[in-house]
Amino acid sequence: MTRVLIIYRVDKSKPENSGVVTKLIGQVEGLQYSNCKVDYVIHDTQHIYLNNKPIHSIAGSNIGTNFQWSYFNYLNKISAKNYDVCIFRYGLTSLSFLKILKRFRKDNYKIRLLIDMPTYPYHMEHVGVTGKLKIVIDKLLSKNLTKYVDYVLHSGIEKSIFRIPTIRVSNGISSANLKVRSNKEVKEYRMIAVGKWRDWHGLDRLIKGMSVYRDGLEIRLDIVGDGLELENLKQLVNKHELQDFVFFHGICVGEKLDRLFDQVDIGVGTLGLFRKGVKVDSSLKNREYVARGLPVILSSEDADIKSDLAFVCKVPEDDSPIDVRLIEDFLKHLDVSDTIKETRTFAENHLSWSSKMNFLLKEIER
Repeated sequence: MTRVLIIYRVDKSKPENSGVVTKLIGQVEGLQYSNCKVDYVIHDTQHIYLNNKPIHSIAGSNIGTNFQWSYFNYLNKISAKNYDVCIFRYGLTSLSFLKILKRFRKDNYKIRLLIDMPTYPYHMEHVGVTGKLKIVIDKLLSKNLTKYVDYVLHSGIEKSIFRIPTIRVSNGISSANLKVRSNKEVKEYRMIAVGKWRDWHGLDRLIKGMSVYRDGLEIRLDIVGDGLELENLKQLVNKHELQDFVFFHGICVGEKLDRLFDQVDIGVGTLGLFRKGVKVDSSLKNREYVARGLPVILSSEDADIKSDLAFVCKVPEDDSPIDVRLIEDFLKHLDVSDTIKETRTFAENHLSWSSKMNFLLKEIER
């Protein structure tokens, strides 16, 4: 039985991290489905946990930059001798990260050390003076990763990152945990966009398109989540007087989010990945939309959800306002009941974490 450790430096108590936590749980379940013994590390504002057991108190700590750089120093009770594989969610290279990699490699030379790269390139995600300083440090320190790391897990086209070979693994979903939307009677078309909003999500393109093509507009947009770009999006809606067409719901989870999905007709994917140089999409939101029975609007090519599928509405991959008339026309020609069945079945067969993790195990054991 393969023994796997997954380490996420993520605060599970923050609602905006719910998608990342869902990914962690999906990876754990997918590996367990492949008959692995899996442990995982995560934290909240009080403790760092190994599975659900606290292993270090961080109550009263400053959960900020200092904590981020020193995080891996708190994991000295964890021994690499207990594992065959360790997967680290990448969050920039620090001295404490290099230290734990070196210790794990020294304690167990057979262990496979993997970095799970959420997005690449990632430099555009770090803004301001502090963000730019982090990137400078990361560039200096990440040169040392090749000494310890076996593979980088990545959904993009790069064959290597940090001079380390990549394994192309896109995000998966646990469809059993996602409620399928209801087959509602269509009175008006509604789009839903869920995210932690940044410039590269490209939601401004959709709002601008709703302004340009507002005559006879039959479609509405529900925006869920928060993020650095949210205020700019609200200002854009006010500027174009789209308050009757665009609605902001804040962070929604659980039954509240399920009810919203019951009212909508299509999910909005990431529409501006090209702004940070990312060529292949692997967004969790795309997969969750499909698992809930929704067609999706995509701009970039998705690693799993190809643009020629009947439930994909492909829009240009540039900064142009999106022609929402094309989305309305796309929806008019879909059978809602058939689409719900088709998308859910596709998610179960092609997007599950069990299939993703089974592929990963075969790749690292070759």
